[in-house]
Amino acid sequence: MKDMQAFSGSVLVCEFYKKFSGQTIVASRTLNTRFLGEKWQMDDVFFSKEFRVFADDKVEARYLLTPAFMQRLRELKEKFAGKMGLSAAFMDDKLYLFLNGAKNKFETTFFSLPPSLEDAAGIKNEILELLSIIDELNLNPDLSEAAILAD
Repeated sequence: MKDMQAFSGSVLVCEFYKKFSGQTIVASRTLNTRFLGEKWQMDDVFFSKEFRVFADDKVEARYLLTPAFMQRLRELKEKFAGKMGLSAAFMDDKLYLFLNGAKNKFETTFFSLPPSLEDAAGIKNEILELLSIIDELNLNPDLSEAAILAD
């Protein structure tokens, strides 16, 4: 259990525009994550320096992680550098984007004061930034049904 790392952040779940049947995990190298399954080396050297890929089907992993998509994931990780870790999973025809360290926008403590209008505007901007990931990853907005889940 000492090697286990608890996830604390937000998860963006989107219907993915490609159909697939297996599971592909893209784990940030900055997080000490371990997964069962075979680790695959991708063609993009820069991507491989930032992420590790675990998949049950090598061909399907290459189908999902096109060179353009790998570049967009790297750019997204760079955008959030320092703020949060970024990992992804392709399962059940969905893309799960794990934003480790993202603030929980949906819970408040029982004894906290209600947010001010300024606080609410800040929360709105942060949620819009998370939803902009759909545009940055070039996911088809007609097919994307997004949900943000908090830890």
